[in-house]
Amino acid sequence: MLSIAGNCCDVLIACAAVSHITHSEALHGFATHKLFRLLQEELPRVQIALMHVALWCIGEFSDRLLETSSSGDFGDVYCAVSLSDILGLIKAVLKSHLATTLTRSYATTALMKIVCRLQQGQAECKGLLGYFVTSLSLELQQRSCEYMSLFEDQRQDLQRQALARMPAMKTAPFRNDKESMDRSCCENMTGETAGSCVDHAPTDLLDLDWKDIGQRSQKHANDADTSTRNVDLFDDIFVEKNPAAQPENAVEEQTQTHASFKAFEKGGLTLTMALSKDQLSPEKMEITCNFLNHTITDFNHFVFQAAVPKYVFMELKPPSATTIPANSNWIVTQVIKVNNTVSSKPLMMRVKIQYMVGNRQIIEEAQISSFPLQ
Repeated sequence: MLSIAGNCCDVLIACAAVSHITHSEALHGFATHKLFRLLQEELPRVQIALMHVALWCIGEFSDRLLETSSSGDFGDVYCAVSLSDILGLIKAVLKSHLATTLTRSYATTALMKIVCRLQQGQAECKGLLGYFVTSLSLELQQRSCEYMSLFEDQRQDLQRQALARMPAMKTAPFRNDKESMDRSCCENMTGETAGSCVDHAPTDLLDLDWKDIGQRSQKHANDADTSTRNVDLFDDIFVEKNPAAQPENAVEEQTQTHASFKAFEKGGLTLTMALSKDQLSPEKMEITCNFLNHTITDFNHFVFQAAVPKYVFMELKPPSATTIPANSNWIVTQVIKVNNTVSSKPLMMRVKIQYMVGNRQIIEEAQISSFPLQ
């Protein structure tokens, strides 16, 4: 499945594959050999999920590649692979034009695990890492510099600790609690590195959990439809007792308050947030994000993500389009619904905007510390 539809696989599929492999010691060698050969055969046009799972397993179980492996169920036998072939494959991945920043992060981590655990190939490893020490990607630059420092004699103990074998995930795959599954899987697949991947921004002073951006809110929305989980006895405290006393539209006009402000502006992209709050439910607010492109080039593959403190429930709706047209021809909108469960604390939000300009990927982040209707 990973070799055929890896580009369409959700991140949880890759996490589940890693979970199955780590829980079954019999699969450590066989699966790593299988993934190694699939990656070797399909480069350079390899499915992205397959590439990530293969790199993780190659780094984690590289010692098994140096041994012959067989599977009793299928009768397949894989001969041992030389260290030069393993390092050559990782080098090919690092130089592939299809490799993303996240892909190269997996590859550099796998490279470090291999040479540090096997105590071979350090010269090749330093050469490849040295290429990214001056990378324009801050993630790759930081990761490479930190990994290079682990080769120093005084950091040998730290090296063994940082690159120790990852334990099997405690959370079983395909749980109904998608938030817990996503968190534990991502920690297992990316938590071994010293730096943080671009797709997983670190927790900051707002106590934001970037590993489940937009998913905690969706989980809350789904839970509201079930009567067996998280029942709120005060859920209907603001429900009107006599809705027939006056028309619904009249009530809305009297109780709704509105405001708007410019939340972000950079590189020709403007984000304006239109706020709407019902005075009868002051803890709830609807935020309509309006994105406008003032440049002469379309912004393609647009993705907007948001994170809020843990005391705020958030529901992030899909955007109206994934392309923001040039010359301010069209506004792309995306709605966020928030529920602040602690009225004494302000609503704060951290946003991440990602889009493509031609072949160049743009990633912007911003923190919004105050909203007009609070």
